[in-house]
Amino acid sequence: MAQKKKKKKAVQAVAKARPAAKKQSAAKKSPPKRHAKKQASKKARRKAAAARPTARKLVVNRPMGMALAETTAAPDVLGPIQATSIVTGCACGEQDTSKKLSEIPGLNTVIFQACVKKGVLDAKYQPGGIPASPDTTLDQVIEAIEDSPAKKD
Repeated sequence: MAQKKKKKKAVQAVAKARPAAKKQSAAKKSPPKRHAKKQASKKARRKAAAARPTARKLVVNRPMGMALAETTAAPDVLGPIQATSIVTGCACGEQDTSKKLSEIPGLNTVIFQACVKKGVLDAKYQPGGIPASPDTTLDQVIEAIEDSPAKKD
């Protein structure tokens, strides 16, 4: 019976010693070192760039004798897609076009109106009246500028 007690105490002593041994071994381990990648040479970078696929140009079928400039001319009016892009960009990135200008936090209506006008002019169109009262919705501003005619040089 004495031997069983000695064995039990020895097992308990080993069990108590194990957590300390694990802590010591964990402290000794260090994370693996990461090696910096070697940068490719100029020649290799050029070769890789040449191998990348490039975007194909859109081929427009046009009647014989019609010049390319006649088929790729800018539209006569600004259009709803470009108008929406301009208005939402000037409205602090607000995507809900049903919101009133007064509901958009941090929006100054005078600065908003100047921003929309500049956006339309930069797109090579002539802006008309741009509504900018606090009760105006972004949809109303989009409708007002989407029919802006193209500038004539």
